[in-house]
Amino acid sequence: VNLPDVMPNLVYDIYNAYSSAFITGECESQTACNTNTSHYITGVTGQKLYKFSKAYNAKIDRNEFYAPLQYYTAKKLQAALKKAKSINSGYNFIIYDVYRPKGVSKKVSTNLGNMLNTSSSEYNRRVSYAINHYVNGYLYNQSWFINNGGGNDPTKGSMHSAGLALDMGLLLNGNKMATQTKYGVLDVKAVTEYNTTGCNGGRCEGSIQLANIMTSSGFSALRSEWWHFDLRNDGSVNAKLKESFDIYN
Repeated sequence: VNLPDVMPNLVYDIYNAYSSAFITGECESQTACNTNTSHYITGVTGQKLYKFSKAYNAKIDRNEFYAPLQYYTAKKLQAALKKAKSINSGYNFIIYDVYRPKGVSKKVSTNLGNMLNTSSSEYNRRVSYAINHYVNGYLYNQSWFINNGGGNDPTKGSMHSAGLALDMGLLLNGNKMATQTKYGVLDVKAVTEYNTTGCNGGRCEGSIQLANIMTSSGFSALRSEWWHFDLRNDGSVNAKLKESFDIYN
């Protein structure tokens, strides 16, 4: 299904359809991540990675992004939204990404890998430190932050490529709730633990509440990205992963 057709009241901001938000590298502050191009992923950050753009949708009578998702996943998301509204009527979801073609995942993975192999030893050290890093004894690496596309095996791609995953955030009365790390940072600053149980004070209220809502609604949280939720532990996933869902490249 096209998610806006069945959940038109959500907010959609599909960055990859106009200007990818993916960045990486060790940033001293949120401002440094936003302004220092050394943290950009060449050929990815700020680039349009999808072939579609925001366009008029006659079903909902407005311009909106195209956001394909498995029907089964959309039903689960509807239940999660109902759960969120029961906690606070002002809650809503903002959707950053849903289905992602394998070719796009592979491009991001390849270009990120190139940053790890740059000739500048200092640059390599900074980027490598941010990606290949232990957090509370758990080792993360590049594959935790972007899937390489899985080759030709339909069971080994990203959950995004199967239409079974979402990148999202939580809104309160139309405003983004606080998160310690912004969406799209492909390094250990995005680790879910760092942005939920390992975060004190109100600066992580948005990511903490989102994780609670989604995991209590049948979704699994990805250890390495606070914004990513999927159905990997759902009993119906294995069969659905074998379905062809490569609707655009």
